[in-house]
Amino acid sequence: AQLTYELTGPAFVRLHLYDAVGRQVAVLAEGEKEEGRHTEAIHAEGLSPGIYVYRLLAGEEVRTGRLVVAR
Repeated sequence: AQLTYELTGPAFVRLHLYDAVGRQVAVLAEGEKEEGRHTEAIHAEGLSPGIYVYRLLAGEEVRTGRLVVAR
């Protein structure tokens, strides 16, 4: 699976994945990113089937969303 996001300007990005009880299970991206569209791979190997939440911190902006892992 992949997660795509767009930045309106350069920003320090933190993109983390959490399980249903709020434990961090993966760091998908962390570091400076340029303006534009970015795609991060989500490697589901080792993740149990279920619903996960991703949290994207980009500068002062925070976005969250859900990701479903199925087998």
